Amino acid sequence: MLEANRKLEKRVEELLEDGRRETGKRNVERIGDVELAIADSDLEDHDQIGLVMDVFRSSHNRAETPSCSRTAEHRPAWHVAVTDDLVQQA
Repeated sequence: MLEANRKLEKRVEELLEDGRRETGKRNVERIGDVELAIADSDLEDHDQIGLVMDVFRSSHNRAETPSCSRTAEHRPAWHVAVTDDLVQQA
Protein backbone atom coordinates (compact mmCIF):
# COMPACT_ATOMS: atom_id res chain seq x y z
CA MET A 1 0.00 0.00 0.00
CA LEU A 2 2.81 2.42 0.87
CA GLU A 3 4.61 1.57 -2.36
CA ALA A 4 1.44 2.28 -4.35
CA ASN A 5 1.12 5.67 -2.62
CA ARG A 6 4.73 6.52 -3.44
CA LYS A 7 4.19 5.64 -7.10
CA LEU A 8 1.03 7.76 -7.18
CA GLU A 9 2.82 10.71 -5.54
CA LYS A 10 5.61 10.46 -8.10
CA ARG A 11 3.09 10.36 -10.95
CA VAL A 12 1.28 13.43 -9.57
CA GLU A 13 4.60 15.30 -9.39
CA GLU A 14 5.29 14.38 -13.03
CA LEU A 15 1.83 15.55 -14.04
CA LEU A 16 2.28 18.85 -12.26
CA GLU A 17 5.61 19.38 -13.99
CA ASP A 18 4.09 18.51 -17.39
CA GLY A 19 1.27 20.96 -16.80
CA ARG A 20 3.72 23.78 -16.02
CA ARG A 21 5.66 23.36 -19.24
CA GLU A 22 4.64 25.63 -22.06
CA THR A 23 6.08 23.36 -24.72
CA GLY A 24 6.56 19.63 -24.96
CA LYS A 25 3.60 17.67 -26.28
CA ARG A 26 1.57 20.83 -26.90
CA ASN A 27 1.28 22.45 -30.31
CA VAL A 28 0.86 26.17 -29.55
CA GLU A 29 -0.98 28.45 -31.97
CA ARG A 30 -1.98 32.08 -31.53
CA ILE A 31 -5.41 33.30 -32.56
CA GLY A 32 -5.39 37.06 -32.11
CA ASP A 33 -4.17 37.61 -28.56
CA VAL A 34 -5.26 34.16 -27.32
CA GLU A 35 -2.89 31.20 -27.05
CA LEU A 36 -4.31 27.84 -28.13
CA ALA A 37 -2.20 24.94 -26.83
CA ILE A 38 -3.34 21.70 -28.45
CA ALA A 39 -2.19 18.60 -26.58
CA ASP A 40 -2.32 14.84 -26.91
CA SER A 41 -2.29 12.92 -23.65
CA ASP A 42 -1.77 9.34 -22.54
CA LEU A 43 -3.67 9.93 -19.29
CA GLU A 44 -6.83 7.96 -18.54
CA ASP A 45 -7.55 8.88 -14.93
CA HIS A 46 -10.08 11.71 -14.69
CA ASP A 47 -8.50 13.16 -11.52
CA GLN A 48 -5.04 13.26 -13.11
CA ILE A 49 -6.41 14.95 -16.23
CA GLY A 50 -8.20 17.51 -14.07
CA LEU A 51 -5.01 18.20 -12.13
CA VAL A 52 -3.00 18.83 -15.31
CA MET A 53 -5.74 21.11 -16.66
CA ASP A 54 -5.88 23.07 -13.38
CA VAL A 55 -2.11 23.59 -13.44
CA PHE A 56 -2.33 24.80 -17.05
CA ARG A 57 -5.11 27.26 -16.14
CA SER A 58 -3.20 28.64 -13.17
CA SER A 59 0.09 29.07 -15.05
CA HIS A 60 -1.21 30.76 -18.24
CA ASN A 61 -3.10 33.90 -19.20
CA ARG A 62 -5.42 34.33 -22.18
CA ALA A 63 -5.06 30.68 -23.15
CA GLU A 64 -7.00 27.50 -23.65
CA THR A 65 -5.95 23.94 -24.21
CA PRO A 66 -8.00 21.21 -25.81
CA SER A 67 -6.44 17.85 -24.99
CA CYS A 68 -7.27 14.45 -26.41
CA SER A 69 -6.68 11.30 -24.41
CA ARG A 70 -7.92 7.72 -24.74
CA THR A 71 -10.36 5.98 -22.44
CA ALA A 72 -9.78 2.47 -21.12
CA GLU A 73 -11.92 1.32 -24.06
CA HIS A 74 -9.53 3.18 -26.43
CA ARG A 75 -12.12 5.79 -27.39
CA PRO A 76 -11.00 9.42 -27.74
CA ALA A 77 -11.90 11.71 -24.85
CA TRP A 78 -11.63 15.49 -25.21
CA HIS A 79 -10.89 17.81 -22.28
CA VAL A 80 -10.65 21.59 -22.51
CA ALA A 81 -9.18 24.07 -20.03
CA VAL A 82 -9.84 27.80 -20.45
CA THR A 83 -8.04 30.36 -18.30
CA ASP A 84 -10.12 32.37 -15.84
CA ASP A 85 -9.48 35.68 -17.59
CA LEU A 86 -11.07 34.38 -20.81
CA VAL A 87 -14.02 32.92 -18.91
CA GLN A 88 -14.64 36.26 -17.20
CA GLN A 89 -14.43 38.08 -20.53
CA ALA A 90 -17.12 35.89 -22.12
